[in-house]
Amino acid sequence: MINIVDKQDCVGCSACVSVCPKKCISFEEDDEGFLYPKVNESLCVNCGLCDRVCPVIQSGEQHRPIDVFSAKNEDSDVLMQSSSGGVFYAMARKVIEDGGVVFGAQFDDAQVVEHSYTDTIDDLKRFQGSKYSQSVMGGSFTSVKKFLDAGRKVMFTGTPCQVAGLRLYLRKDYGDLLLLVDVICHGVPSPLVWRKYLDMVAEKQGGSGAKIKKVTFRDKRLGWENYGMAISFGGDSAPTEYFENHEHNIFMRGFLKNFYLRPSCFACPAKGGRAGSDVTLGDFWGIKQVAECDHDDKGVSVLLIHTDKGARAVNNCGVSLKKSDYESALRYNSAISESVPSTKWQKCFWREWQRKGVEAIEYTLKKSNPCILKRAWRKLGRIVKRILK
Repeated sequence: MINIVDKQDCVGCSACVSVCPKKCISFEEDDEGFLYPKVNESLCVNCGLCDRVCPVIQSGEQHRPIDVFSAKNEDSDVLMQSSSGGVFYAMARKVIEDGGVVFGAQFDDAQVVEHSYTDTIDDLKRFQGSKYSQSVMGGSFTSVKKFLDAGRKVMFTGTPCQVAGLRLYLRKDYGDLLLLVDVICHGVPSPLVWRKYLDMVAEKQGGSGAKIKKVTFRDKRLGWENYGMAISFGGDSAPTEYFENHEHNIFMRGFLKNFYLRPSCFACPAKGGRAGSDVTLGDFWGIKQVAECDHDDKGVSVLLIHTDKGARAVNNCGVSLKKSDYESALRYNSAISESVPSTKWQKCFWREWQRKGVEAIEYTLKKSNPCILKRAWRKLGRIVKRILK
């Protein structure tokens, strides 16, 4: 029976909730906005299925990918609507053209991130782009199984822990019917902080009449590397838009400082190939430094190929591929294999959150910002390490 003593031991993937034959496990939100399983012990028959599908308990071994590529979609419209190189769209489109179904993260009408699916190409735009809030899985795992058992091809995209949870939940090798794709994950921020941040922006933008119509976490109008958050509004007044570079946006700054990530993100059980995916997708940060390419600041993806099935899917989706290597991918994107470090500032943030709400982000940023001398010393250290490498 699932019993969460340390919150770091639960990734919130929903595998235990989905697999329980007695439906005695449900999710409850804690005071940080994350979902955790709760067992109705009066219904539990101690079958042990929940433990057998838990990606924390059943964590795999790290391994190197069998191949690595940089990749870019040649369709400029698709590229600009994607966070990096537009590879997800190309792979998903091919699956749908072959009669399959694609699962991924989307925004609902309230801009809450949730997992859903589509079997139409027009709907793929809902799943494009990064979404920096942990998605609500709902019944996604059971839906995947129903499609697979009916003989339909499924492409499931999610964070490494979500992919690991689904693989364990299915407990069966579906062969070429199932394509598992995980994304390189820095960590999943609190949905509660995200909701409160949106409320603050809406209030400042247009008061109670402002309605958020669309959110883009990685808008590329200033370039792929200089991305910003764009929020479109409609409502009582004329439609407006809020845009802010990620280096100035409060939510993104707090996220990148790891203030409000899920506790399990500091000891991820699924990074470095342990998810059991066929392909890992992400940004090829540092591509200009590690490879000669036609970099135009519109986005380049890194593809880590783990299986022959993944290699076939990538080769058949029609994107531009260039051979690379694992060390080059890791050099500027350690999130491929390493969890983010835990610091005292997470506790500081949540302590202030109880008193200040969203203002706790700015407060903790100021408290954690080192003096000029310390910043200079750290920068010197990074330069020395780069020279030594």
